[in-house]
Amino acid sequence: MTAAPGQALPPDPAGGAVAAKAVLRVRPAARPASRGGRA
Repeated sequence: MTAAPGQALPPDPAGGAVAAKAVLRVRPAARPASRGGRA
């Protein structure tokens, strides 16, 4: 799994799961946020 640009997470036992959930939340939110600014 690759980390999103600008997303530096410390090594965690559940880092993979946390990153996966974070990407799922950030990806759909980051697209409109890029257009209209930061929410």
